[in-house]
Amino acid sequence: MKSGAGRDAAEPFPFEGDRKNVPILPRALPAFFSALLLALVATAFDAARADRARAQEVPPRSTASVAAREGARVNVRSEPAIRSGNVVGVARGGDKVTILATAERPPHDWYMIEAADKAYTGWIRGDLIRDVTAASTEPEAEAPASMPAEQTEAAAEPEKEWPPYESRRDWTRYMGDYYTAIRDCTRVSSSQPARALKAQPLNRGMINVLVEDASQRVWDCVIRDVGGTPLRFDPLISAWAFVRDPTDPVFVLRSAIPPRTDACTEVESFVNPVTGVAVGWIIHNVCGDGKAS
Repeated sequence: MKSGAGRDAAEPFPFEGDRKNVPILPRALPAFFSALLLALVATAFDAARADRARAQEVPPRSTASVAAREGARVNVRSEPAIRSGNVVGVARGGDKVTILATAERPPHDWYMIEAADKAYTGWIRGDLIRDVTAASTEPEAEAPASMPAEQTEAAAEPEKEWPPYESRRDWTRYMGDYYTAIRDCTRVSSSQPARALKAQPLNRGMINVLVEDASQRVWDCVIRDVGGTPLRFDPLISAWAFVRDPTDPVFVLRSAIPPRTDACTEVESFVNPVTGVAVGWIIHNVCGDGKAS
């Protein structure tokens, strides 16, 4: 008898008498696919780790190429993330670029790049960079060769006696210890001259430096206390995230033209404590209105 719901339980399943002709998946296949999936995931993580390790070894101003088919378009973004509306330029496969900074955004690191012809500046993923050539590791001249000799000597400028850095109450108390990190964050900006508004130590040997570029845009830089390539160099989007005391000094790297002074501004020459060379200026606003040069 057959039940109303379907085939009688005793009725043979179609082809049951000829099971040898029915294709059956080997029992080992599920385990094979699991192992294959794990291998692919491990490869992806290994690539990401290699990407991060390479990024940490790239010194500032290193050169590289865009790793895409010759002429292919690669989006350049305003931040190290893929979001709608943050494309600020287009690189082409094979373009020669300069690496300005790196940022960790797992599973990839990101590079802040600048085109050789200055056509674009922004972020692309680390796997889209190849042929990295490290910038020269030779010590850089702390002042331009054309600068007058008295500007490259540590004690050539008669000026006000300033208190030792370690005894100061403002952020410049860190200048003596972390000048290299502050310098490297300031140099990363593609809109020069840039200046450091504030610096403070973080955990695990990191330094946080706030940099204002020539267009008065503020950037949040995180870098090792010994300097090098910043681990993060992002625009400070929220104004409330940074409240600056108008009496806080600012630091600018030395150039052939010193900052202007007025009744509200005093300029202190900063000497690299390691080399004894004058490398920048600390600009003090003595009026407290935030209008220092």
